Amino acid sequence: MSDESVSCPRCGQLLPAGVALCPSCQRSDLTPLATQVVSSPGFGAPGTALAGRYRVVRPLGHGGMGEVVEALDQELGEHVALKFLRPELHADPVAGERFRREIKLARKVTHPNVCRVFDVGHAEIDGRHAMFLSMQLLSGETLAQRLARLGRLTTAEALPIVRQLTAGLAAAHDAGVIHRDFKTSNVMLQPGSGEERAVITDFGLARSHGSDASVSIQAGELVGTPAYMAPEQVEGGEITTATDVYALGVVLFEMLTGSRPFGGDTPFECALRRLREPPPPPRSLAPDLDPRWEAVILRCLARDGRDRPPVEAIVPALEGDPSAALRLRSGRRKLFWMAAVLAAAGAVSGALVWREVRSGARPRTGQARTAVAVLGFVDLTKDPSTAWLGNAFTETLGSELAAEASLRQVSSEEVARLRADLGLAEVSTLAPATLARVRGLVGADLVVSGAYTVFPSQAGARVISLQVSVQATTTGERRAGFAENGTEMELFELVSRAGARLREELTGLHGGATVTTLGASFGGSQEAARLYADGLARLREFDVQAAHELLEEAARLAPEAPLVHLALADAYASLALSARATESARRALALSDRLSPEQRRLAEGRVAELARDWPRAIEIYAALVRDVPDSLDYGLRLGDVQLAAAQSAQALETAELLRRQLPLPLRDDPRLDILEARAAYYLSDHKRQLEAAQRAERKARELGARLVEARALDAAGSALRMLGDVDGAMASLQKARAMYAAVGSRRNVARVLNSIGNVLYDRHDLPGAIEAYQQAADGFRAVGDRQVLALQLHNLAWPVFVGGDNARAREQLVESVAILRELDDSKELTVALQKLGNVLLDMGEVTPARTALEESVRIASASGRRGTESAALAKLGDVLMAGDRLSDARAFFVKSAEIMRQLPGLEAASKVQDLLPLRVDLENGEVARVIEQLSPLAASLAESVELDDPIQLLGLLARAQAASGRHAEAERTLALLASAAGRSSNPRVPIMLLVERAFVDRLRGETARAQVTAAEARSKARAAGFVPLELAARLEEALAMDAASDPRARTYLAALESDAATRGFVLVSRKAARAIRASR
Repeated sequence: MSDESVSCPRCGQLLPAGVALCPSCQRSDLTPLATQVVSSPGFGAPGTALAGRYRVVRPLGHGGMGEVVEALDQELGEHVALKFLRPELHADPVAGERFRREIKLARKVTHPNVCRVFDVGHAEIDGRHAMFLSMQLLSGETLAQRLARLGRLTTAEALPIVRQLTAGLAAAHDAGVIHRDFKTSNVMLQPGSGEERAVITDFGLARSHGSDASVSIQAGELVGTPAYMAPEQVEGGEITTATDVYALGVVLFEMLTGSRPFGGDTPFECALRRLREPPPPPRSLAPDLDPRWEAVILRCLARDGRDRPPVEAIVPALEGDPSAALRLRSGRRKLFWMAAVLAAAGAVSGALVWREVRSGARPRTGQARTAVAVLGFVDLTKDPSTAWLGNAFTETLGSELAAEASLRQVSSEEVARLRADLGLAEVSTLAPATLARVRGLVGADLVVSGAYTVFPSQAGARVISLQVSVQATTTGERRAGFAENGTEMELFELVSRAGARLREELTGLHGGATVTTLGASFGGSQEAARLYADGLARLREFDVQAAHELLEEAARLAPEAPLVHLALADAYASLALSARATESARRALALSDRLSPEQRRLAEGRVAELARDWPRAIEIYAALVRDVPDSLDYGLRLGDVQLAAAQSAQALETAELLRRQLPLPLRDDPRLDILEARAAYYLSDHKRQLEAAQRAERKARELGARLVEARALDAAGSALRMLGDVDGAMASLQKARAMYAAVGSRRNVARVLNSIGNVLYDRHDLPGAIEAYQQAADGFRAVGDRQVLALQLHNLAWPVFVGGDNARAREQLVESVAILRELDDSKELTVALQKLGNVLLDMGEVTPARTALEESVRIASASGRRGTESAALAKLGDVLMAGDRLSDARAFFVKSAEIMRQLPGLEAASKVQDLLPLRVDLENGEVARVIEQLSPLAASLAESVELDDPIQLLGLLARAQAASGRHAEAERTLALLASAAGRSSNPRVPIMLLVERAFVDRLRGETARAQVTAAEARSKARAAGFVPLELAARLEEALAMDAASDPRARTYLAALESDAATRGFVLVSRKAARAIRASR
């Protein structure tokens, strides 16, 4: 090292005198410093004794804050590194604060990949005061020196280093420390007997999470190294753990490409470029780089810190772990670009609100509150007239606990599910094993249960004795217990005293938060309280009809009780009485001053849900997720409304956030996996749907959560069906049906019957499918659920349509569409419209069919229902072909196939979609192309005996073969079609066979036979109401007559030309017109 050197005032790098540009931090204005020569080693001359303990061995260089030397700790006999604060910075209070902060923060991090800092020391050297840190002495070279010496690394060379760097940064973040100046020169590579150790050094700019995490930009000075700074550092924004992730992304970029993503002639230019430009793709500099590494690096370099991954997810993602929290999904950039556009227009949507929930690279977990579940109270009197008191005690004590901020009440809905899973008909006290299952199922730390007795007294009025017990789920011990007594006339006072006593027992605080007493809420009416308790019980049993009658009467007797109106709103919603549901929810909200703050916010959320105001509902539940980070219930509600708002990708993000944010055991709750499965279903990612559902099933089975296990089996059955495994789907769904029945969930039994009908339809068992759908309909009517009834109606309509009853199918679909429009259920509306378009086209109503299909495409495209969009586009292609718009029809077929190819697990269906443009090709005379494409697939097409498209393609092949004179081949193809017709329960297939038979016979010159066959097809199609087939049969019949010089041919053709044109089947009409002209 030269005796004459210049110290860079920004990063402290020791440079040769006269240098103009610092290679470490890129500061370019160093020439004036040529006269500011400092002598080296300054404080650290070899042999110098310091603080009566250390003796300098040799200088090591300069760090960001000052000189670094190797010294012998004479007290311990070990070599250490001493880092001095530069003399010119002693009078700088900011520099001194940074120096002191380094030891405070660095000592909080104890990890093999973070340099250990021992202590701070002071010494007098040659009359000068010296402040220094003692720290771990590291041998080896910095990562910056390694890269300068060897150039860029391979992924195999980089991965061990990256694994250690992420571990070190994660340890710092877990200790609440953000480095803020992470770069290659702050990484030491220390050789060892095995794998070399990467050690992060220099926490001189670090900050704790709780400190003022903003940065300042004054007089052109940036705090940090510009080449590695995150955009938020440059802008003076909030510094989070995502700031270190960005710097790590720069380091990864540099390691794998040999360059940094942004350069510039000055530090400011380097810093500002990242605000104006996206980083270049690493593969543009290193073409051989693994695309997975490139994707991870670019995700780390995201402009918005909230889009960067948590540091713990980086290595799993680099290694290709599909379960890594880092999901590099396509379309996300578009999502946020659209969000920005909406924000600029002043339209803040739920997608934007969701960005506010995400908290950067690391979630807020906070201190988990004590979770309490009120399980219920046993009626020891066994008198039906007092049974309602158990529900009343449960609800009221739960409300008392909900008002206490230090406690997390397990919701009544979760408790109802828990009791069904555990088969707890009556609960007084629980065994330790059962308590452990309670903890696993709902994350409760404490459970409240007990019993009550009603007995006569000498004064005449009956006396109620309520015993309350509190147990810990971890140990099974009884934490508290007490009794409250009172007469029936004093019921409300009794419950109020019990609630206050319970809260005091759990928190150790007397008084505190209070809620409106049960008596005040119900206006002193015990009858209203009884009706409310019984109504809630019926509602949770899905007996909606009975529940809404009980709750309506409770609301009449206690019109000022907000909880009654809120429960009544839920009952109305289940009955699809949207206007009444919204009115009741708004009434509850108007009375919300009687509710706790959280209950008020929940009421606001329910009002927004019932009004289908999805952005508002998302905003409310997102705020609850942010403010109450230990609540699984709020997170699941957020996921539900995101799915309802067709924001399936955001629902997946919610599931991932909750897994990181929630305390154990809630973060492993199988309902999060079910949420992921549901979102994957709507995104048509059925492989992911199956993985998530099977994960949920395993967890639920281990927990003994029967209802959740049934839901997981239900979701797995749906995924298996979409992936083509109908036998596996049926087995899974039948298990789910049995479990739903065992826990008494009638609504879910009806739901799974609906799914079983889907599988039976896939098995080509139309009668079985229709029977299952009918049983489902009966179940939905029994529980009064019109919303799911609408879904069942369009499911029932399809096998009815395939079975040939178009009129009945149309009636069911029209009703389904009407209900779904009323409920604003876009996800299912698009499916119903697509099916309605099929039915209408088959009935000859071309224009209404096109209207329904175009609406289906619009909604499916907006809501992410890609499979439905593809199906509707293909059927629109049929409509356009009927209108003789062949080029437009081909474009729709091609687009349908493109979408289908992008959907995972639907490879077989996409192959059929790829062939649909051949229908246009045959009309355009490209016979050879049709034969070439379809001949190898003839046998497989014949296996799809229920579906129109594969069978039509088989007929297409027979026509092409006959048109090219290959009559023997055409006969073999017709034999395959005849075999399919014999196995199909779709009545259209035999009629298709007759039409194609007539076509082939006509081209072979057997006009009489063709005429008879076509007439038979016409008669059957007309009787069934299959208009397209009827018109096709009439055309073949007339052409056969014309070929045989039958004088009736022109009359038949003229009538066909008129009828087809009137109905909108322009292609058939023009063919008839051409035949007339040819006959002249």
